[in-house]
Amino acid sequence: MRRRLPINRLGEIGIINDSPPEELPLNAWSNGRNVRMKDMAVEKFLGHFPMAGTLPIAPYHLLPTKQSLTTYYWIYAGLTKVYVWNGATHTNLTRQTTGVDVNYAADEDLQWTGGVLGGIPILNDGVDVPQMWLPVGTGQRLQALTNWPATYTAGSLRPFKQFLVALDINKNGTRYNTMVKWSHPAAPGAVPSSWDETDTSKDCGEWELKETDGACIDQAVLGDLNLIYKTDSVWGMQFIGGVNIFRFFRIAGIGGIMARNCAVEIPGGKHAIFGLDDIFVHNGQTHESIVDMRLRKFVYDRIDNDNFRRCFAAHNPNYSSVWFCFPEQGATLPSLAVEWNYRRNTLGIRELNGVPHAAVGEATLPAIDDIWDNDVNIWNTDEQVWDFETFGATKTRLVLAGAPGLSLDIADFSNQFNGADMTAYVERSGIGLPLKENGPPDYSHRKYVTRLWPRIEGTEGGLVQVYLGTQENSQQAVTWYGPEDFVIGTNTFVDFQVSGRLHALRFVSATNLAWRLSGYDYDARDLGSH
Repeated sequence: MRRRLPINRLGEIGIINDSPPEELPLNAWSNGRNVRMKDMAVEKFLGHFPMAGTLPIAPYHLLPTKQSLTTYYWIYAGLTKVYVWNGATHTNLTRQTTGVDVNYAADEDLQWTGGVLGGIPILNDGVDVPQMWLPVGTGQRLQALTNWPATYTAGSLRPFKQFLVALDINKNGTRYNTMVKWSHPAAPGAVPSSWDETDTSKDCGEWELKETDGACIDQAVLGDLNLIYKTDSVWGMQFIGGVNIFRFFRIAGIGGIMARNCAVEIPGGKHAIFGLDDIFVHNGQTHESIVDMRLRKFVYDRIDNDNFRRCFAAHNPNYSSVWFCFPEQGATLPSLAVEWNYRRNTLGIRELNGVPHAAVGEATLPAIDDIWDNDVNIWNTDEQVWDFETFGATKTRLVLAGAPGLSLDIADFSNQFNGADMTAYVERSGIGLPLKENGPPDYSHRKYVTRLWPRIEGTEGGLVQVYLGTQENSQQAVTWYGPEDFVIGTNTFVDFQVSGRLHALRFVSATNLAWRLSGYDYDARDLGSH
């Protein structure tokens, strides 16, 4: 007897590639690209679109800064020059001597660091003297950070409270890779007045974290702490005042970081970390893996060994998620991102086109966003904003450094990658289709499947191709049948005539459309265990 049976909540678990597919829950996925999990459904990722036209340089680092209610800047640093976009114009900020640009010597592996200290943007490439933009304005070039020792460089430099904190210090050609060096606290609207650790009238200082051999890589603020990430450990830096100024303590049980820009703060007083051998989240005391038994092997088997220092993490608050971005084998810049939704603890996968960095700030969306007929996204989950002005009343957006395309790309905007169609798919193999509703997976009986009823919504008239596969056992390769076309808004089912003990499913789109899949029903007949 043929029965119609449902599989629901297809976005509840996400993609799990590290475990055998036949061991996964029925609503989990074993593979996918350009899909995320949202509201218990799997949906195609939104794409990206340039917000500032064609840039004069390839951007490798982004630093947004808001100076007033109406003044907002996106600073973007390349390998030799730095520019800023004010919403209308690109301006060269590269330092000068006697009116001539003095190029920087930045490197993709070292990565830029920096931040905004009391409204003053600070940039550091790890090779040159740290730079400041003071006073802030398009008529002002970057210049050497005042009072920084002229023959010193730092691997990482970031604000913490009223201080600037530097790591991995090179003094006159001698490297101290376990050193933490901090400034005197800065007055409002000013940079630190001293870095001289020998001056007892100042609160400057130095400390070497030599308990472990690993080098200091980067740092990130967590509540009242500045956490220092080494290659083999994590340390807390806490302001205590007095003679010592700061105390340092090791946070037990937490491993090292992959590269600079691989630590991001998320709600709930936590850091999400792209580590050397695991992607994890911690609160300064306890930690747990994000990808273990799900996508850990998938990620670390694919990272290019020569370019692992170019990995980075980015917070995408509009989607309550973190992107862990890495270059796949053969790629020189990050080409793939694992997206972790920290509200639902689900994982998705998105392709990147050589993105070296990303940052969150106010974004200027193209005018097309205001045209009702041009919005092809799903109404209930549409993240786009209607009727707003440039740098006006707008929420923050994740912006990608589009180095290959010389662009600043708004993430999660449009259904294409800068006007080019993307292929999105989600796949599951090793499915032991139950023989009755809410029943356990069945791996012994052969089932004859004649019809699938995908619950897909999205762009009216959009085409999603459906494949159905079979396996006689989990060790056998999938034999695929199809594709069968499912036209959103027109079709309600697709027909197949396939039998097997295990089944597989794949949903694919390759055109300019939005779609989300919340579940599917299948018509199947039990053929017995023969």
